[in-house]
Formats: sequence, C-alpha cells, structure tokens
Amino acid sequence: MKIVKYFFQDIPEKGEKAFKRFYLPLTVSMVSTFFVIFLLYEEKFFSGRFYSVENMAMALYLGVPVLLTTFLVAEYYKLNQMLKCIFGLSILAAVIFYYFSLPEKFLVTDTIRFILLSVFSFMTLFSFPIFLKKDRFVTRKIALFLYQRMMFAVIVAVLVYAGLSFAVYAIQLLFIPGWNDSFRLTSAIFAVSSGIIAPWVVMAGIPEIEKISEVEVVEKAAALISKFVFIPVVLFYLVILYLYFGKVLFFEELPKGMTSYLILSFCTAGSITYSIILEESKRAQKGITAMYEKWFYRTVFPLLFLLWYAIWKRTDDYGITEKRYILIVLSILLTTWASYFIFSKRKNIVIIPLLTSIVSIFISFGPWGMFETSYRSQKTRIIEILEKNLLLENGKIIPSTKDVSFEDRKNLGSALLYIETRWGLNRISEIIPENANISTTPQKYLSRYSGESSNTFKLMKWMGLKYVREWDNVENSESFSFYLNPRNGYAIKGPFDAMVSGTCPTYEHEKKEGTPKSGIRTEFDKECKVLKIMNDNGMIFELDLLPVIKKMNEKTDKTNYNLSVDQLSHNYENDSVTATVLITQAHGRLKSEKENSTISNISVSVYYFLKIQE
Repeated sequence: MKIVKYFFQDIPEKGEKAFKRFYLPLTVSMVSTFFVIFLLYEEKFFSGRFYSVENMAMALYLGVPVLLTTFLVAEYYKLNQMLKCIFGLSILAAVIFYYFSLPEKFLVTDTIRFILLSVFSFMTLFSFPIFLKKDRFVTRKIALFLYQRMMFAVIVAVLVYAGLSFAVYAIQLLFIPGWNDSFRLTSAIFAVSSGIIAPWVVMAGIPEIEKISEVEVVEKAAALISKFVFIPVVLFYLVILYLYFGKVLFFEELPKGMTSYLILSFCTAGSITYSIILEESKRAQKGITAMYEKWFYRTVFPLLFLLWYAIWKRTDDYGITEKRYILIVLSILLTTWASYFIFSKRKNIVIIPLLTSIVSIFISFGPWGMFETSYRSQKTRIIEILEKNLLLENGKIIPSTKDVSFEDRKNLGSALLYIETRWGLNRISEIIPENANISTTPQKYLSRYSGESSNTFKLMKWMGLKYVREWDNVENSESFSFYLNPRNGYAIKGPFDAMVSGTCPTYEHEKKEGTPKSGIRTEFDKECKVLKIMNDNGMIFELDLLPVIKKMNEKTDKTNYNLSVDQLSHNYENDSVTATVLITQAHGRLKSEKENSTISNISVSVYYFLKIQE
C-alpha cells in the first residue's frame, strides 16, 4: 500500500470515497464499459453479432449523468440510503425500459432519439444547481464547475488512453510484430478511459453538498477571452444580421434558407458568452461586459421575427422534417430564454440547460414528438401531390397518364425517400398497390444520397415518373451526360460491312483529310443535332439525334458513366441500308421545346456500325 500511495498519492482514497458516495452511477458506468469490451472481443469467439448487448451498453451510458444528478439531489435533501437507492433504481428501471423499446438494428429515428436522450441526460446534470435555491451567481458557478470538471475528466481520459496506447504499439513494434489484435486492446483502453476513468474523475472531484457552493472555477482567463474575443465577434455578427434584416424589410426580399441556422448559431454563441461574463459583469458594473449582459437578449428579440418568418416559409413550402422540427423547438426555446432574461428579475442562467433537458425528452417520443409530427407532415405532402396530379384512385397510387411538373416530382420523391429512410415505405403501405411489386421493408444504410438504389426510385419508375434528386434544379435536370464504359465490351451483332466514326463539334486540329476506304463518311449539321451518313453518291441516311437521346434519357439516369453497348445503341433501317448507331459519349441539354435543346460545345462522339444490304 505504501508503494501505491507513493505513486498515486491520495487518488485511491478519493476513488474509494467517490464510489461509496456514488456507487450506483459508477457501477452502471463500469457494467456498460464491460459490455463494450465484450463486444470488442465477441467476434473472436462467436459467429453472430450481439445487437442486444450493444443496445444495453448504449442505454446504460445514457443513465449515468441522470443517476449522478439523482444522487446529488438526494444528498441535498438528506435522504437516507434506502430512499436514495430506490430513486436510483427507478432511474435504472427507466433506462432498462428504454432498452427494451430499442429495435435490434438502429434506423435513423433511433439514432436521433438516442442523441436527444443524451442531450437530456447531460443537461439534467448541468441543471442540478437549480435545486440548491441559491442566487444566480452561485448556481452559475456550480454549473460552470461541473462543466470544467467534465472537461478535466476528458483530458485525463485522453492522456491515459494516449499513454497506454503508445505503450501497446511500442510492445507490438519491438516484441510482437505479428500481433494482429492490438487494436482490440487499444479500443478496450479507450472504453475504460472514457467509460470508467472519466466518470470517476468527475465524481471524485465533486465536493460534499454542503461545500459545493464554495467551489472555485476558472474565471479570469474565460472572462478575458470573452471580453476581447467573444463579445467583439458576437457584436460583429449582430451587425451583419441586422443589415440583412434591413435588406429583407426594405427590399421585400424573402429570407434565404440558411437564415434560421445563422440566427440560431449567433444566439448560441451569444448565450455561451453571456454565461461566461456574468461574474465579470457583476464586478465591473460598467463597461462592455455589463453592457453586453444588459442588452444582448434585447437585441436578439427583433431577430426572432426574422427567424420565425424564415421557418414559416420553409415549413410551408416543404413540410416538417426532423431538422425543421428541431429548428422550431430551438426557436421556441430561444424566444423563451430571451423573454425570461429581459423580463425576469432572477435571470438564472441554469434555466437554459433545464429547459433544454425538459424539451429534449419531451420531443423524443409520443404523437407530439418530432418523428410522428414529421411523418404526418410528409405523408400529407405525398397525398396532396398525388391528388393534385390525379395519381390516386380508390386510395391507391396509380401510374401517371400525363406529365408531372419537375417541382412535384422532386417534392414527391423527397417526401417518399424521407419516409423510407426513417421507417420504410411500410408506413404508407395502405396507398401502395400490390402490383407495384415494391418492397416496403426498411433499409438500414439508406440515405438521402442513395435515392437511385431506393424503393422510392422503383416506385416512381413504376408510376412512370422520373426521380429527381433533392439537389437537382430545373437547369441541371435538363442536362444529360452519357458515356460508354469500355469494360462493358464493344461487341456489336453483325454482319456489317463498314464502321465509321465521327465527332461533333470537330475542331481544326482534329480534322482528317480524305475519305475512309469504305467510301462512307459522317457529317453533322452545325448544331450537332442531325447525323448524316454519306458516300460519294450522296446521302445514305439521315438521323435526328434528339429523339434518340431523349429515349436514352428516359431509360437511364440522365448522368450515367457506366452504360453498356445495348443501352447506347440505336438501330436504323431504310430501303437501302440497316445500321446500328452507337453513341459512346454525349453531353447537352434537353428542353421541352425541341428547338431550344442543344447538343453543342460538348463533344459528342458517335461510332457507326453499318450493315450494307445487297
């Protein structure tokens, strides 16, 4: 023990004291870490993947900050060990209930819900000082102490992980070069550092509840950085936003899509600065910090009108998704905070994590939650678009019999893909006919960028509608770009008597003199829209290329670099000749008016395979 005490000083005593004081949160943290270590090594001994163990580890990690808060509150109210244990086990029961609600494999909604519950868990810990019923400066100091303690624990965990990992790699390099499992050991070290050492450091540093009001926090450095860096930056940002606000008002310009994000980012940075400078403002009474404390939320208030207008425009045009739901919730929180700090006399900064904690858990479930609200909004959009374009009959989707506008196709595809990535199309299976032969099972790794491999793409193809990606616009939707992949082969079914090739436009340095031995040559019109096959006696045949490319555009994605010969071939026949025209490369733009379509300035290369009839 003397050797241990010599090297580790009073760390073992502090660790033991912390465990006796916070035995349940530390036990839960250790158990979840052991689950993670088991998962790191399970594939060496088992063939399957233990999704249930993964989910249990995640659920238990969520409970640690809430259990710590529960024990601190119980300590403040001087509850006996039995009551403290009962409250702690109640929290643990809620965590286990959450575990049993989890699917075997996470989808997008499950991931977002986990993030929301993580926010709730940590914000609950930062809200703890509000139970102490102290003035706003003391509660702020305690919340800041908890945050600083957490950051210190992170630094300790990183140093422990880095030091031991380097030691492991050194052993591997010097003594066991063939050691293939070293990454498992370093991953286990990371799990222990973040899952056991970091929480233990946090809890060991929390003083007794009677002395918690006397904690010391780093004030001077933070105040100096805020005074000379954060406040000037926030004020500069404020000027930019007000100038844009004036532009919207005086020029009647609609707010851009990113406006709400900019305002919320500004308010987040401003609120963090506000919480840091409170103590400095109290001491200074005058100066920039005192002015900032007094006027920050008053200057924010007019920007809230711009924020709400921007959100209304986005939701009115595109409905509600999780992102827009979060924007609405954050805007409500910001409006509440601004009102509170303007009109309330207490102005307790802990109200920010407290409201954030309550709202995070409130919106994570139920018919009022972000997922069900977003689902209802997007389903309503789908039904409206289908009814508008006469694509619903007896409550079922039917193939299109008329042209559907670009915007409607884009909005329909976006809403369908949104539902598919979250729940699968089985959520709207009542409107999908059986003869569409579309799978409604959720795909785990589907995202907004994989629309062409989705069931949404297949459903729209069955409906006779071309799928439009969310980043496409009218301009780039009209463009086409086709390439033949040489690896797909060049085999053309014969017999044929000649093969010639041509490119349009042809530049001076590319022009070749003379006529091919076959006597057959290619010519294009000035706009590269008409192909002519000529010989010495005149024209053999003429081919309008726009209908050919339009047909290709309908059969394939408009930008495709991996097409086969069959996809790029066009057969032609007249009284004197049959021909197979192979387009190896084509670029341009197809418009609804044929005369406005172009195949120019973009190097169309065409190979011709002719079968001359006798």
